[in-house]
Amino acid sequence: MNRLPLHALHAAAGARFGDDRGTQVPLDYGDPPAEYRAAHETAALFDWSDAALRIVRGGDRVRFLQGMVTNDVAALADGQRCLACLCNDKGGIQAVVDVWRQHDAFWLFSDPGMDDVIHARLDRYIVADDVTLERATAAFGKLTLVGPRAQEVVAAFAPAAHDLAPNGIVSLDDTAWLARRAFNSLDAFLLVATNEALPVFAERVAATVGGAGGRWAGRDAWDLLRIEAGWPRWGCEVGEDTFPQEVGLTDAVSFTKGCYIGQEVVLRIQHRGHVNRQLVRVVVEGDCPPLPAELSLDGKVAGRLTSCARFSDGRTLGLALVRRDAATSGARLALPGGAATAQVC
Repeated sequence: MNRLPLHALHAAAGARFGDDRGTQVPLDYGDPPAEYRAAHETAALFDWSDAALRIVRGGDRVRFLQGMVTNDVAALADGQRCLACLCNDKGGIQAVVDVWRQHDAFWLFSDPGMDDVIHARLDRYIVADDVTLERATAAFGKLTLVGPRAQEVVAAFAPAAHDLAPNGIVSLDDTAWLARRAFNSLDAFLLVATNEALPVFAERVAATVGGAGGRWAGRDAWDLLRIEAGWPRWGCEVGEDTFPQEVGLTDAVSFTKGCYIGQEVVLRIQHRGHVNRQLVRVVVEGDCPPLPAELSLDGKVAGRLTSCARFSDGRTLGLALVRRDAATSGARLALPGGAATAQVC
């Protein structure tokens, strides 16, 4: 099993480790509820160094990538980012990517385990294009900072980024970069650093986070935040059988740009029709079954429960992809066995 570059640091901080798609990652640091609260009240620091990173270079990179993804990456200025999808020719999502425009390259970040998928998808369409694909997942560490005091923390350890605009990117030096984005209603920053520079930056950021009343947080706390925000993850809510509109990813789509693979279907859904399924949050009453779990309404299959997590206040929240007629607030959907239900909220 792979390990994160900062594995020893996390172990010294008391991390409990577990497997996430082939990498040993911190699940928590002894108190998941406190880690979750830190993201809402102060600042929480997450290590996402296993996130996939592909760098696209070459003289044709803008034209090429513009024809590959759903969003208008050609409109990005240097030092800006956006979310986008890679779709197949039927409009199904093959990957969700965070696109950074960086001078002579595009940096594409995605969920852990997506490196080979993204490479194969892009490489397939390079014919006579001046485009190169660089595998960079293992060369860089990635730390995500979330919380109402996140900007204050950033200003303390990186003064050059104190007024970084939403979706902006700033170079801290020639080894580290910082981008700003929102995570639901929470402020969030992604710090990317070379593996050589990562330990120094991590210690500095962690010390500043601690001084602001925040802390390291693990994947269990992240899952609580993700489900609470209704944020889909590849392999859970997102796959090649889902469209961007089904899982709330319309912000990752430009409906006015030129052609890209899958555009015809995505546009037809937006302007002439509708999706038949919708991603919803649900309150689970009873034990959460193994996932994914079939959901039914009035004895008929209504969809599937795709994610589930228990909060410290006793609530169990989940995400479900269900038929439109079952996506009404208050609808009570049955889980297998009849002992538990999921109510749309």
